[in-house]
Amino acid sequence: MLTHDGTDIFLTRDGRPLSGIVLAAGDGERLRPFTERWLGAPTPKQYCTFVGTRSMIDHTLDRVAQWCPANRIVSVVAETHRRFLARRSRRRSDGRWVFQPANRDTAAGVLLGLSYVLERDPDATVGIFPSDHFIYPEWRFLHTIRLAATAAEATGRMVLLGAPASGAEPDYGWIMRGNPLTHVDGCPIFTVESFVEKPPPDHVRAAFRAGGLWNTLVMIGRAEAIWDAAAATMPELVARFASLRTAIGTSDERRVLEAIYRAMPAHNFSRAVLECLPGLIGVMELKEVTWSDWGRPERIAATLQALGKEPRFSRRHLTERPQTPVVQPA
Repeated sequence: MLTHDGTDIFLTRDGRPLSGIVLAAGDGERLRPFTERWLGAPTPKQYCTFVGTRSMIDHTLDRVAQWCPANRIVSVVAETHRRFLARRSRRRSDGRWVFQPANRDTAAGVLLGLSYVLERDPDATVGIFPSDHFIYPEWRFLHTIRLAATAAEATGRMVLLGAPASGAEPDYGWIMRGNPLTHVDGCPIFTVESFVEKPPPDHVRAAFRAGGLWNTLVMIGRAEAIWDAAAATMPELVARFASLRTAIGTSDERRVLEAIYRAMPAHNFSRAVLECLPGLIGVMELKEVTWSDWGRPERIAATLQALGKEPRFSRRHLTERPQTPVVQPA
């Protein structure tokens, strides 16, 4: 289907456009010393332009706008990030911004985005996209997530993208594949044997040797199915957001949103939902795509150097106290 600006977006088998959630509420604490040295003030990485002319959130929004219509994109950002957003020009591909009163980790961000997606379309199929990951080339990534959407429809599962591991990386969550589920255009989808979120060093080495994948948290599935999965493991948290769904579009919307975030516990979506319900998920390997969460400055520099791209920061900005090294396989 072509949108008004000529973008070819993906449709479900029944001809419905998809929806997208962009997770952009993180504060980037691990990169804080680096961005402060480079930019003069701490800046969450999704608002940084490390290379070229677009920030990471701009790259993400442009990718998602090729997946679904811009008016079906919901970006979850922090209330404290308004000043960073004010520096960028509003674009047609931006979609809707939803401001989180406080950072309560990724489970709250996913549920907040789902609340607005489901309010618009209770039968939506949705893609979840973190805004602070480096992805290259974008066209191959988009091809893969379109295959993942087809796989989600065919299997009835949520389909998660796993990046092939190039080392025993302790900062990432890991996915251990199970049996083959199906194939889409020659691309296999596997069951999930287990998830391990940022495991200790000995488990990291074992996961790497066993062919584990890095968890990108890029996931496609029916919005209501993702909501129900969260309700099965975090019923009290989901109940908070259920009250928001009934208030969206009313004069009480902001008041209810602020109220549900008061004393809200923080939950990581991978740990609280994915690790508990691997039987509901299929995993597809993200092949021939460079993926990194760019959580450390040396990782940013190494990625750009490997691709022959010139960063907008200088090497002197990288100097800081030693970081936790990648665990080498035993």
